[in-house]
Amino acid sequence: MGNSSSISAAAVEEAKIQTHMTDEEVQRLKRRFQKFVGKRQTEATLEEFSSLPELSNNPYVPRLFALMDLDRNGKINFLEFCLGMGMYRSLRKTRDGKVQLLMKLHDRDNDGKLSVSELTDLLSVTAGKSLSAELLSQVASSLLSAYDVDKDGTLSIQEFSSLVAATGMSKSL
Repeated sequence: MGNSSSISAAAVEEAKIQTHMTDEEVQRLKRRFQKFVGKRQTEATLEEFSSLPELSNNPYVPRLFALMDLDRNGKINFLEFCLGMGMYRSLRKTRDGKVQLLMKLHDRDNDGKLSVSELTDLLSVTAGKSLSAELLSQVASSLLSAYDVDKDGTLSIQEFSSLVAATGMSKSL
């Protein structure tokens, strides 16, 4: 049988090239990936990805997984995992990066803007169960009115950045 790992040396090299990570960083990600998929699998489902202890109670896991699933097949392979972790790590380094990450996590239709329903979802994650759905919707509508400078009914990245700066939302990442 030979090699006990299903992730080939070529896949590791490809991950290093595409992510600009060191061999040590990619090897660390390889160990983490194999931790939740097993050594003989090459792809992970959302359920397997969610099994990582540090992700168990994270409300962003399904959306983060969807962002990593570049080919939209419902699974992530090692390269998609490395690319996703690299994006997540680099965006978390600065306030602007955190704003971009929050936007990516909540912009479900990928139109580059947040609608009132997407903003309501964001608030439900940050407020938890402490506010009713009706109150969350009202707060989202009020925030949209206050920060929607161009009055198009959505928040652009710039408008959302102003909201995040005013509320300190990026500290939650």
